[in-house]
Order: sequence, then C-alpha cells, then structure tokens
Amino acid sequence: MNPDMSRQILSRGDGMPVGRRTPAIRQWAATGAAALLLILSDPVQALDCDDARTGLSPVLYSPTEARDARALAVVSDLLARVRDRSRALGGARLLADAEQASARAVAAGSLPRANLSAGAARAGLRVPGQPTVAENETSVAVDLGAPLYDGGRLAALSEAQRQQAEAARLDARSLARELERLTVAAALERSRYYKQDQVLTQHVARMRCLADAVRATVAADPGRASELVQARKALSQLELARTRARAAKDDAELRLRRLVGEPLPRLEGLTTILRELPPQALMENGVIDGAELAQLRARVRAERARTRALRAEGGPRVDWQLRTARTTGFEDETEWRAGVQFHLPLFDGSRRHAVDAGVLREQALQWRLEDAMDERLADLDQTRARAVAALARMDDVDGILADSDRLRRATIEQWRALGRRSLFDVMSAEQDHYGLRIAQVDALHDAQRSVARLWAIGPGLTAWLEGRDEAAPEPGEGPPPDKDSRP
Repeated sequence: MNPDMSRQILSRGDGMPVGRRTPAIRQWAATGAAALLLILSDPVQALDCDDARTGLSPVLYSPTEARDARALAVVSDLLARVRDRSRALGGARLLADAEQASARAVAAGSLPRANLSAGAARAGLRVPGQPTVAENETSVAVDLGAPLYDGGRLAALSEAQRQQAEAARLDARSLARELERLTVAAALERSRYYKQDQVLTQHVARMRCLADAVRATVAADPGRASELVQARKALSQLELARTRARAAKDDAELRLRRLVGEPLPRLEGLTTILRELPPQALMENGVIDGAELAQLRARVRAERARTRALRAEGGPRVDWQLRTARTTGFEDETEWRAGVQFHLPLFDGSRRHAVDAGVLREQALQWRLEDAMDERLADLDQTRARAVAALARMDDVDGILADSDRLRRATIEQWRALGRRSLFDVMSAEQDHYGLRIAQVDALHDAQRSVARLWAIGPGLTAWLEGRDEAAPEPGEGPPPDKDSRP
C-alpha cells in the first residue's frame, strides 16, 4: 500500500491529522487501519471461500453398471412393494377372479343336470260304511336333462363372460401399471428435490462464507455496510429456497410412503437410469398391445357375443330329458320317461330392442377403442417430444455449466485480489452458476420422468426393468461409485 493511501486511511474526512484526535479515536483509527491493511495485503485470508471449504461437489453421477444395478434394485423393490401393498389392486384382482368363476359357471351350463327328489307321508282313505284304510307312502324320482341344440346361445353367453373376465384381468393389469408409474414418478420427484437441496445447501455455505468475508471488510470500512446487507439478504433468500425444496421433498416422500409404505429406500442413485430414449417401434407396439386397449377390445368382443346370444334366444331350442320314479304305499308303481323337448318362442316384442341396444353398445365401444388408440399414440408422441427436449436441455446446460464455473472463479479472484469486481458481480456469478446446477437437476429429472412415462404408455415399466435386469450385473459388482468430474 502506498503512503498516500495510508494517510487517507489514518485521517478524517475533513483532513484533520490523527495526532490532533483524542486517544480513543486514535486507537480506533489505528485498529481499523491495521485490519484493512491486513485484508488488502492478504486477500486469501480475507476471502477463504474455496470449493473445498464450502463443500462444493457434484450431485449428479455418471451412469455406471454398478450404479445402474443399485438403482434398478431400488426401483424393483418399490414396484414389488406397491403391487403387494395396494388394496385397490388387490380388489381388482379379486374382481377378475370372480369374473373367471362366473365364466366357468356359464360354460358349465351345457353339461347335463341331474336332480333327485324323495318324499314320505302317511296317507289314509275313508269310505262311508267301510273301515278307514291308512298306509305309509314313499316316493323317489331322478331327473336328468341337457340341451341338445340352442342355436349357439350358451356358447355365445360363455364367450361373453369369458371376454368379460379377460377385461377384468386386463383392468387389474392396467391399474398395476398405473401404480408403477405413480411410484416411479414419486421416487423421481423425491430424488429431484433431494438433489436441489444438495445444490442449495452448497450455495448457502458459499454465500455464508462470502457474508463472513464481507463482515470482516465492513469491520474495517463501515462505508461498505450495504454490501453486508446485500449478502445477508441473498443468504436469507437462498435459505428460503432451500426450505421450499425440502418441503417439496417431504411432500414427495409422503406420496411415495402412501404407495409403498415404510421404510423408504435411499434414492440418490436414481439419477443414473432412465436417461435414454427407448425405440419408437417398441413403444408403439406396446401401446397397441397394451392392457388399456386390450381391455377395450375384450369388452367389444363380450358385447358382440351378448348380442349373438340375444339373437339366438329367438330361435328353437331342443333339450333331452330322462326321468324315473318309484312310489310305494296304496299302490307300488315305477315310472320312467325318456325323450326330447322342443321350444320355439313365437313372439317377444322386447327382444328386437335388446338386440339393437347390444349392437349400439358394441359400436360405441369400438369407437371408444379407436379414439383411445389415437389418444395413446398422440400422448406417446408428445411425451417423446418432451423427453427429447429435456435431454437436449440437459446437454445444453452441461455445456454452459463449465463456462459458468470458470467465470465465477475468475470473478472471485478479481474481486478479492485485484479489487476490479464488486460483491454484486461475485453474487451474480455465483447465482448464475448454482442456478445452472439447479437447471441441470431439473432437466435431468424432467427427462427421466418423460422416459418413464414413455415406458408406462408403451410396454410398461416392468418390461423396462426386466430388460435392464438381463443386462445389469448383480448389485455390488462393478467399479466403485466415483463421483462425476463435472461440478
């Protein structure tokens, strides 16, 4: 420091020499001058906010086989737990089992039916002028019968109920896939806000270090108190942002806990999966063959079969019958009968309207199926476009992030060593860098959610998990979890 600057520091604003001041003022001036000289002469101690001291470290990791295996194990455990825990899914499976039982009951309608009837009584006869006669009377009868021809009515009803059971099974499968999607989405949201919390915690530590450095500067130069106010304000805003991120993480954990129960697994490793777009053809085939559309197809077939059964009710029906009976009492007799019975409905005014209603319901379900297919394919295209945009945004942020890191380091050096930058420049560079890191976290998780939704719309997350499990090593194998070199 040159002598002129020292004289300015050790003098009042009106130019009065220090020697003419009181001893207390001279002591305060000497202390302040010494502190300021120390700050200006040793800038590293004045601002020791390097990355190691403030805990700056990566929060996103590069995919490796070992990390992927651990993440796949976590997701597999979550999906298994939500399937076992969901009462709604359990109820849907019970309804599917009930529909299967109903289908078996209808199919058994074509089998022969046998009935046994028996009776016993005390019977008497009184004729005027003659003694009363009383006897014990018993009877036993066996009836057998089965349809010979019904115009395909029973076969149509059986087909309708079988398709209804298939629709119920597919409904349970569709519900399971939706629960899987919600579970993965909640897990990814929890991971998103956990990573945001990590970034904001590092930013808070960085800003607190800056505030401490500014506080030391203000102690020597009270005229720069506004910089300390600005630093404290920025620190408070960051702490508020971190509180919001933690609240959002807690909310995501509540949603995940309602789905899978306790305990929740660690989710730090989920940032290494669901980062690649699946093949478009595989997704489209998954939509076409998916449970939702398959369920609608089963309902269309069930309604078509019911309409056939209604038409068959207006045709002839032939049954065979066999009966044998034995009666004892006043007279012992044995009766038997074998033959066929013919039925032909002559007029039923409601049947034609019932058939028309069935045809209309079938057409409505067919249109609903076509609309659902178009909607699912459009949703697939939109979700894929969002995934592509999120992945591109993530790559763009990765490219900018390195430049931002170099800029903030240069700004800090210029501020503390050369005095060519203000505190506002430093805070702006820090805010820009950490804002980009938050944007990187958001872009990654937006891409992951879109990719997960692609699989949910297509062949399902279970299919993705099974495909990845075939190629992934066992958890614990592979290289150690090195952190990504990117900040």
